[in-house]
Amino acid sequence: MSKQTSILLSAENTGKLSLALYAIRGRAKVFPSAFELVAAAERAEKRLSNAGVALSKRAGCHYAYREAGPMAKSYKYRKTVVSYSLKRTAKGWVVVNAGNENVSPKQAVIDRIDLTARAKEAVLRAAMSGFGEIPAKAA
Repeated sequence: MSKQTSILLSAENTGKLSLALYAIRGRAKVFPSAFELVAAAERAEKRLSNAGVALSKRAGCHYAYREAGPMAKSYKYRKTVVSYSLKRTAKGWVVVNAGNENVSPKQAVIDRIDLTARAKEAVLRAAMSGFGEIPAKAA
């Protein structure tokens, strides 16, 4: 029995990631690709950087994505869309969950990053930096 290991989401690891995704994909027609997951990790990393979160405070953050539902008004137009979640480790982003979901019409897209307490503090400090010093008890 082989040990499951996490594959860091990077351009160098797309081959290994593609093989791992192929192994769990089964017969699903709608499924995220390795390139899509690597691009999502890069976008999430950029969003954290733009928010002022230091590299040392990014570990533990989660990124979740699910495509939106169709624009139709009837539930008979439900569709299957790509969904996945990623987690930031000290070394980089790894896949926590990858697959698909059935969504109803007009269901909104999910594209969010859940921050750790340390990352939230960093975002708060970056946002409030233009307003003077933040007291230690306020953070």
